[in-house]
Amino acid sequence: MENEFLPYELAVEMKSIGFDEPCLGYYYTSEYVKTIRLALWTHVGYVNANRLDDDLVTSPLYQQAFRWFREKHNLHCNIDPWGYCIFDFDGTEKTGFETYKEAELECLKKLIEIVKEK
Repeated sequence: MENEFLPYELAVEMKSIGFDEPCLGYYYTSEYVKTIRLALWTHVGYVNANRLDDDLVTSPLYQQAFRWFREKHNLHCNIDPWGYCIFDFDGTEKTGFETYKEAELECLKKLIEIVKEK
């Protein structure tokens, strides 16, 4: 299940560029451990990044992050196992990845970079 959520470093970056959508999961950090904890709808409900302390960071699902970039920043992506292309910005394209997951992670990093530069 953890593979469905952004890694900690990307979740922190998403928070820094204004992502504050409700999420199912969040990272709790301490000086010793970084773990993902799921806030289930039937238990405590969804959590919002803008309501969490500095040691808690919400983690969106991959599909949720890509949807946020489409809806909030009009950045559309095409990802395949060998690379990605970002549309409606500068036609950024990068290839040469070994897995789809690697291309997906690198595409998210580039989207974050684009939003930070705006």
